[in-house]
Amino acid sequence: MYRFAINRPIATLMLFLSFVVFGIVSLKNMSINTYPEVDIPLIRITTIANGDMGYIRNKITKKLEDEINSINGVKHIRSFSYDNLSVIMVEFHLDKDIEIALNDARDRIAKAKLGVQSVVEKMGSASETIFGLFVSAKDGNQTALMKVIDEKVKAFLQRFRGVGEVDDTGFLEPEIRISLDKNMIDKYSLSSENIAAIIKTQNLKMPLGKIESDISKITLKSAFDAKNINEIKSIRIMDGIFLGDIAKVEFTGSDNLSFATMYEGGKFKHGVFLEVKKILGANTLDIIKNIKANLSNLQTFIGENYELNIVYDKSLLIQQYVNQSTFDMILGVILTAFIVYLFLRNISSTIIATITIPTSIIATFFMIYLLGNDLNRITFVALTIGIGIFVDDAIVVIENISKHIQQGEKDPLKASFYGIKEIAFSVLAISTVLLCVFIPIAFMNSVVGRYFNAFALSVAGGIVVSFFVCIMLTPSLSARFMSTKHSKFYEASEPFFVAVENLYEKILKFVLKFRLAFVIVVLLGFVLCMLLAKSLGSGFKPNEDNSEFNIMIKADPSISAVAMREKSLEILNKINQNENVLYSYLLIAYNDAKEAYKAKIYTRLKELNQRNMRQPKIMEQLRKELKFDGFSIAIAELAMVDTGGSNEEVQLIVTGDDEKALDKIVPDIRKIFEESGKFVDISSINEDKKDQIEISINRQKAKVLGISEFEIARVINASFDSNLIGVFDDGINEYDIKMRFDDSFRSDEQALRNLRLKTHSGAYILLSDVATFTNTKVLPSLPRYDKQDQIEFLANTKGIVLSDAKAMLDEKVGALLPFGAQIKYSGFIDYMGDTNKAFVFTIMMSAVLVYMVLAALYESFVLPFIIMLSMPLAFAGAAFGLYISGNSFSLFVMVGAILLFGMVGKNAILLVDFANKYAKSGMEINQAIIKAGKTRFRAIVMTTLAMISAMLPLALSHGVGYEGNSPMAISIISGLISSTMLSLLVVPALFAWAFKLDTYLRKIYERKELDI
Repeated sequence: MYRFAINRPIATLMLFLSFVVFGIVSLKNMSINTYPEVDIPLIRITTIANGDMGYIRNKITKKLEDEINSINGVKHIRSFSYDNLSVIMVEFHLDKDIEIALNDARDRIAKAKLGVQSVVEKMGSASETIFGLFVSAKDGNQTALMKVIDEKVKAFLQRFRGVGEVDDTGFLEPEIRISLDKNMIDKYSLSSENIAAIIKTQNLKMPLGKIESDISKITLKSAFDAKNINEIKSIRIMDGIFLGDIAKVEFTGSDNLSFATMYEGGKFKHGVFLEVKKILGANTLDIIKNIKANLSNLQTFIGENYELNIVYDKSLLIQQYVNQSTFDMILGVILTAFIVYLFLRNISSTIIATITIPTSIIATFFMIYLLGNDLNRITFVALTIGIGIFVDDAIVVIENISKHIQQGEKDPLKASFYGIKEIAFSVLAISTVLLCVFIPIAFMNSVVGRYFNAFALSVAGGIVVSFFVCIMLTPSLSARFMSTKHSKFYEASEPFFVAVENLYEKILKFVLKFRLAFVIVVLLGFVLCMLLAKSLGSGFKPNEDNSEFNIMIKADPSISAVAMREKSLEILNKINQNENVLYSYLLIAYNDAKEAYKAKIYTRLKELNQRNMRQPKIMEQLRKELKFDGFSIAIAELAMVDTGGSNEEVQLIVTGDDEKALDKIVPDIRKIFEESGKFVDISSINEDKKDQIEISINRQKAKVLGISEFEIARVINASFDSNLIGVFDDGINEYDIKMRFDDSFRSDEQALRNLRLKTHSGAYILLSDVATFTNTKVLPSLPRYDKQDQIEFLANTKGIVLSDAKAMLDEKVGALLPFGAQIKYSGFIDYMGDTNKAFVFTIMMSAVLVYMVLAALYESFVLPFIIMLSMPLAFAGAAFGLYISGNSFSLFVMVGAILLFGMVGKNAILLVDFANKYAKSGMEINQAIIKAGKTRFRAIVMTTLAMISAMLPLALSHGVGYEGNSPMAISIISGLISSTMLSLLVVPALFAWAFKLDTYLRKIYERKELDI
């Protein structure tokens, strides 16, 4: 292969140029996202039915849970039962196809035969929010605004390719509302039921049959419905009394508690927030670019009275990551080139080595595209770290070719051939070992595994490309362009390098003389570093500065919608007084159940270069400032992965079958969180209790008066709830007609007691005459987890890593559990567990594969162990680096550690490969070790420094995403330093023992090679 490359330079050049061209085309065609698109098979089942939450739980939710649980691949079932509403979220294992899951769920729901309709829809990254538009009316006409959004804005956004759904918050469905005047109803001895019946008989559209003859047929249709609001007001209720006389009739928004407002430029704007969600695999940047480019057309389409504000734009964060990664890569290439020149001191060699980096990176884009992945933060980090790997192979080849030139071979063509021939096996071994580290990641079937997978495939693709670049393109270029002359800088600096090599030789001789003592000292140092590693703790991911976060607000569930809006606006105003805040918007009743006591404020910070505080400190500052009586306020980062739940770091769940026993330990769990001092933003849905009036009927008295419980319930419902009584058609759209008593009547409990009921004799009595009223406190919903009742506590950590937080909660909460109860976790802690399991699995599997490959390459059972010694040495160094920098293990550190395990093996391979050759040629073992060490010393140090240089931008940068990138780079750099220093000494110290054992074992299985 390398012979072909050296002899056919144009063909070789065209081959790699084609990879570059394909890479550029792939780069243009690939989707770019923040993180890998982890398609969690997550569905939501929403069922609307008449009944209180107890009825909904027992007759709807539990039956659906039983059916859904029988579907193959179900991982978790989480449900919430509200009055008249059931919401079930089902998470399947990652190997479950989401479309199959949807169809299976629909089949099971149909089998349940509940008599109500359930809506089944996807969640997770399949419906990721990428863009947010806030629409408001300058004249404040909310009714007209809702019509414009419903008829024009939503349809406009849904037309773009890649857009899945457009959800809304603050949207009030336009309707005709009839608000009955109770005093007038009482005056004319009417009831809401009578009025509803009259309206239905005078406002209707229905088919009336057809006129049919032998030659034609004409259908008949009624046009008895009202054509405008005035006609509705003119509906005759009784002689001389019309609907407009006893009720207020208006075209307005639905009685929806959802509310959205934006604060910008010192003023509030009330309107509607529209969330644009993309379909899986669509290009986020292209979708947002197309929408933004056409917003001026939308503005013209809806008119100047309506204002459009972009309030969420995911492309900004993606572009920041792209820009930061591009900068880190370019800086990494420059630093790497500098290190290469510093060691080779040859401009032509440096240029050749540097050319391999962009060639490998661009060609890797093609590999990523072929493997079906997208470009994302993990991919860019992988390529940045990969710079060291890409240049490493080239350095090894160029350095070996340079040695042949220095040893007297003046023909660059021959020097290139002999140089690559001598080192090709080592390069193959290095590349194979690196690939073996990443192969096990393909078997990781978890959310974390998918993140690792994106990283691994990117690096693995780069390794394959880099291998072919270094054994084909590098020798081909070296044969023609490598200068054989030494510069003045080379002549002046060479004595320094020779002196360093001689110093290493002296140290190595000393180590070999006292090898046992040295190995014991290293072993003690390794144990100490492992103890440090144990104290570091672990988490899922560090808090990062993305210039955006959510502020979750929760009040007493009995708060009115008006009071919630007023107080939330105060909080919104307070947030915007912070000098670091660019703008924010408020959403109330944003969840499925439209709970008015819950609000969310999205806060957008100024760009990083426009403020002097980073996001975590700003979040902590706001935690201290946002203190409002009766309100629980939590601040959390935006979700990395949408799992349909909350985004707090700690999500503790206790499940059991005894609801009352679980309820008793809620205060004790709260006490554990608070007294530890290690948690902030503590909240629990099990502490939320709303006011409820339970109405009981005196059955005997009601029977005497001739009033049934059903009739009483209908009267109460008609008075205090909106009732659909018809449809209004304006010729363009149809709007619901809803009727209820005026809000002034529904404002207090006394109105309920004074509600009039008509007896069988025609007389009227008050509801309080036949009913008793009991005030109680109940949960707003009945939550369940995996078909059991649940307690859930949410919190963020303060000065404690997730692993320690979990250990503490396991111990203290575990002591409180009633019989049959269990502790479970969701969110980051659950992911952290997956991360740790994935890391251990990958390292163990990689070690096995690396051993097998090295054993096959070297035809030895023993030598692979010597090479693999560098791996635990690297981990010890990584742990020490994390300890002194104050970082803990996390997803990104684990990713770096896996890569580190592959990178560090190369040094030992170069040493063992050469020492083995020299020893087998008859040279004395110690002499062989010293010669191999001195021969490869410069290449090992140079490649290590080159890899460190490639990662220095990640380690030292304070730009976007540095909170995750920096610890990862620090762990790799410290691991490289420790493994390189120790590999240069420990591997030689143990080689003699290993070689002797290997020689002895070879007598058992080795035979002369067949020559037939």
